[in-house]
Amino acid sequence: MRVHSECFTGDVMGSLRCDCREQLEAALELVGRSECGLVLYLRQEGRGIGLVNKIRASRTDKDAVFAAVDSHKTGDYAPYLLRSDDRGRTWTSIAGDLPARTIVWAVVQDHVKRDLLFAGTEFGIYATVNGGKNWHKLGGGVPVVSFRDLEIQERENDLVGASFGRSFFVLDDYSPLRHIDERALAESAILFPVKKALSYIPLRPIDSPAKNSLGETFYLAPNPPFGAVFTYYLKDALKPAAEARRDAEKKLLTDGKPVTFPGWDVLRKEEQELKPEIVLTVTDEAGQVVRRITGPTGKGLHRVAWDLRYPAVDPTQLETAQRESWEYAPQGPLVVPGTFTVTLARKADGVLTPLGAPSRFVVESLNLASLPEKDKAALLAYQKKAGELQRAMMGTAAAAEEALKSLSYVRKSLLDTPKADPKLMEQARTIDVGIRAAMRDLAGDSTVGRRSEARLPSLMDRVSTQTGSTGPVTKTVLRDYEIAAEGFGEVLERLGKGEASMLEIEGFGRRALIDLKKSLRNLGYELPEAAEEPAV
Repeated sequence: MRVHSECFTGDVMGSLRCDCREQLEAALELVGRSECGLVLYLRQEGRGIGLVNKIRASRTDKDAVFAAVDSHKTGDYAPYLLRSDDRGRTWTSIAGDLPARTIVWAVVQDHVKRDLLFAGTEFGIYATVNGGKNWHKLGGGVPVVSFRDLEIQERENDLVGASFGRSFFVLDDYSPLRHIDERALAESAILFPVKKALSYIPLRPIDSPAKNSLGETFYLAPNPPFGAVFTYYLKDALKPAAEARRDAEKKLLTDGKPVTFPGWDVLRKEEQELKPEIVLTVTDEAGQVVRRITGPTGKGLHRVAWDLRYPAVDPTQLETAQRESWEYAPQGPLVVPGTFTVTLARKADGVLTPLGAPSRFVVESLNLASLPEKDKAALLAYQKKAGELQRAMMGTAAAAEEALKSLSYVRKSLLDTPKADPKLMEQARTIDVGIRAAMRDLAGDSTVGRRSEARLPSLMDRVSTQTGSTGPVTKTVLRDYEIAAEGFGEVLERLGKGEASMLEIEGFGRRALIDLKKSLRNLGYELPEAAEEPAV
């Protein structure tokens, strides 16, 4: 479609947008000047096709200009999006495959890649990476509403959209779209370049990253993810073998072909298969693994954020605990700023297979700490050492809690066993008291703490004071570590004695089971092998 432009004075019925003085002068030369305003009216073969909603001078070509045209007031809801490469003398449609009855309200061009454009339409935001031949609707939380204006924040490579409902939406760092073309999309997976990550301690103004108790009338929008953001593309979704088989069977049914029974070996293997995962591995300059993160496995573009920290020192949990908004999630120490590498891999049935090329990125500190530690490597070394001790303590505390639960079963089992020596009940009680005493030293006196009274610091209190700090390691902190390490050794020795007593009680259970098996054999009955270990 070729159209010609006319410029005349009158009320402003369209709008002209430029991003700098040079673009403004070029655009004014394109559409003319007037004291009352500017109106650009496009004609095609002598017939008007609509008013211009937005006209934008190109960010990369001085003679190019884009126009979003609207003719819905005449009953024409077709998408009109035009480009001129001769300063507005002739125009070419770049609407491409935009859906029918999709009014285009705004257009903006990337300032780096000339063929990367964004269109604000009546039903959301669309993007093209080939100059308008093909358009793709943006997801990621973009609602199906009318977007009347678009803007690009060039420093951060952010796309900002203003909706007709007086709301703003921000697509953070759209720069990975610059690396997408037909050849790239043919790859099985792509790991895009990673933006420089800034290291700092995020502000918690109300002791919470969310609204906390301020109520729903308090407006709060989410910030971009903290840390390094990894963007990757998967051509096809990672599916378990069972799901892939069912999809293949559906296709056979659609094609009118028979579906055969896969066989018991196949079904058994599907049931034992581990769920496929996407794993992103972060390594430092020395090649040491810093963190492994799992990501979505679906088809298309995905983003995962790394918090610039080593793994948390807490014992591993299979399920994420529910926390209040003011509670901190477990976290490890911050990494030392520098250069890191991230790799993308597919994990299928426990086997890691690399996908795409690795990406190097930089972590840079904002240096906002009031009392910063100059030797960040030494700070990290201490935090990792203290973190290992803290992890051992927390693991011991968890094991002690499990032992206390086991003792409840032991006491009930002894009560239900007529031949049990009563001294074993006393011994179980002694073990219980000993474990609780060790736990007081390790994790603190809960009797005092529940009554909000002051108590001496526990061993875990002493070792956790500096694990998340950015300040210097003081002599007090080092002394606390020494006290904690020495005290933890004593706690382990006391718990070890309790474990030996537990084994003695379990030995009674094993002897009782052996006697029972002998009696049953005399009666001609063999006890099943599953009962080899007594439930004591």
